[in-house]
Amino acid sequence: MDERIVYGVHPVMALLHAGRGDVARIYLASSHNKKIILAAAKACGVIVSTASKDTLTRMAGTQKHQGVVASVVSKRYRTLDEILEIPAARKEPPFIWVLDGVEDPRNLGAILRTMDAVGAHGVVIPKHRAAGITATVSKTSAGADAYVAIAQAGNVSTTVSQLKKEGLWVVGMAHTAKLHYDQYDFSGPVAIVVGGESGGIHQKVLEQCDQTISLPMRGTVSSLNVSVAVGVVGYEVVRQRTRRSYDASIAQYPL
Repeated sequence: MDERIVYGVHPVMALLHAGRGDVARIYLASSHNKKIILAAAKACGVIVSTASKDTLTRMAGTQKHQGVVASVVSKRYRTLDEILEIPAARKEPPFIWVLDGVEDPRNLGAILRTMDAVGAHGVVIPKHRAAGITATVSKTSAGADAYVAIAQAGNVSTTVSQLKKEGLWVVGMAHTAKLHYDQYDFSGPVAIVVGGESGGIHQKVLEQCDQTISLPMRGTVSSLNVSVAVGVVGYEVVRQRTRRSYDASIAQYPL
């Protein structure tokens, strides 16, 4: 079975706390006394070995490993059906993201961190010509990739079509859209499509979107970094759904 490397204290701890048995072995620099990692590894039955800082640097491909490197069984991507089971189990309207070609692993890591924070049920990423789950993604996400359900799609357009058949409204983020992000009602089942850093959403995928939204830009630059844009829209979804739940509770139990 293929293995990958995850480095840094927070990403490794996130994997251990996730408790899915992904971690094969943890390597600690002999000069580091990571009692919290040793305790978590023992609780999960994960073997811990000592290694020199130079060895960890070679394994991680960077000196920013914080004295902790984990050998991890390659992440098993979820199927789209498995992701759709998550909101059903939580009795929530689906809240899913589709990334149409995000290539920078640091952007992907930041996006996954935000998705975990806003309670998204999952994300779909392309198999080709896009960033996958790597050590850099794990590090940048602060370990959020261990908690966010991720599916890979051979064809994003086909995935969008499947989501629509499942009753989700597909909303694309495009800077040319006339409707602002806070003018759209996110209270229902929704899949939000985000394009890549350079070309945005591919035209074929864009044509399948039920609606497109934009973020108003007051300055001189024409767009935001993709991970920042995801954060803005993600928390708008949270705001609307929180407000809707509050209004529903007030209606049920009036003062």
